[in-house]
Amino acid sequence: MKTILLMGMDKRSGDIISKALKAYDDLFQILVADNDDQVLEISSGIRLDLMIADMSPQKNKNLELLHYIKKVSPETPVISIIDVNHPLPELKIEYPGITEYINKPVDTQRLTDIILKMLRIDMSGQIRGISLPSFLQMIEMEEKTCYLKVRQNRNTGYLYFKKGGLIAAETDTKENEEAACEIIGWEDANIEIFASDKNLEKKIDAPLINILMETLKRKDEKNPHPAKGETVRKKTPDRSLKKPSEPDLYFGLEIGTRLHISPEHSAATGKSTFIGMKPDAYLIVSTPRSSDAILENTDPGKPVVVKYLFNGIIFAFKSVILQAGPEPFDLLFLQYPQKIELRYIRSLKRIKCFLPVRATCRHEEAIGSILDINIRGCGCLLQKLNTKDSPAWGINEHVLLQCRFPGIEGEVEISGHLKNLRVTNEGTVIGVAFLKRMNPEMEEIITRYMISVGELD
Repeated sequence: MKTILLMGMDKRSGDIISKALKAYDDLFQILVADNDDQVLEISSGIRLDLMIADMSPQKNKNLELLHYIKKVSPETPVISIIDVNHPLPELKIEYPGITEYINKPVDTQRLTDIILKMLRIDMSGQIRGISLPSFLQMIEMEEKTCYLKVRQNRNTGYLYFKKGGLIAAETDTKENEEAACEIIGWEDANIEIFASDKNLEKKIDAPLINILMETLKRKDEKNPHPAKGETVRKKTPDRSLKKPSEPDLYFGLEIGTRLHISPEHSAATGKSTFIGMKPDAYLIVSTPRSSDAILENTDPGKPVVVKYLFNGIIFAFKSVILQAGPEPFDLLFLQYPQKIELRYIRSLKRIKCFLPVRATCRHEEAIGSILDINIRGCGCLLQKLNTKDSPAWGINEHVLLQCRFPGIEGEVEISGHLKNLRVTNEGTVIGVAFLKRMNPEMEEIITRYMISVGELD
């Protein structure tokens, strides 16, 4: 934590600056010296990262103190508060150690920006470029326990979460649901994330979606209504990712879309979620999860491949990791895609696999493995359960497959018709064409499995 000393301030300026900087008390501490003895005592006993000194004409004695402090700590930067009519050039000649000058009355926002820049404070704990409502939905989806510090200009608010649920909120003037609605309604807010170390009592009962809707309703009510007889065309928001060079091509990428991300030139893949984006700049996704820990190294510059499903189409693009998000959230900032590949799932060739299966036809059951699959059908290698003879099944007969897919609990059932059958030394090979009207849930399971293990040519 950085240490800032305010010295020689009149009470009004000191109070204004202290109050403004209090919102950043997690980044730096403020020490106030009211007289010369306190300045000397503090500067001799504590390492200072920055000094803010009042250099009004009546405060000329502060120059002597600064000269003394600079001898002890020459690298400490100084911000000088001066009157509008102060002879600034003379002051620079008289004391060249001053780094920045700010006129009275003090613009606290400008002062804060200067302080953050001068101290090079690491702001990686902040999330920028994503709307607060989208970020809150991500917290709910990921069931995070944390709290957010949200800043908008001079406004500061806090949102507290427990296992993804919004349990409390506060601003300087409001609490709980009223505070949550006000905070969520702030535009262009900065979001800081902290691991929760407070066992707070649940004070908000409404679901997050209700609070988001109430916030939108209040914002709509603030907008001016059209004059009588005036018609207003409402533009439907387009939340799909669109390729700038091909405006008619939609990427089908919406908040909450499940992604499969893998390092380039690797068959391993991890599951992720799309969180948000800044068009033409970057995408924000959750760090992929996989038993193989495929993306333990999330250093900037690492190339990755992203795949996802939307309306029966598999989308895929290459990207690069720009930055890993701050704790306690596992986020990745990915380079905005330049080129998108897409395949209609029913036109994809079969991918090789090895899935345990039980095949039933004519009430006769055989066990084996699915060796290749796509959304239209599969090929299986079967072994008879109780005899070495091959199954006595006929072409076009109904076949029920009970198989297991990675990440899916229990067995899933797929119905189809037998299209070919041949006996080999390893067992009986059958080809199955799935029913055209497949259960949508089953179709999605197969497609997601194909995305996770298959390659798009």
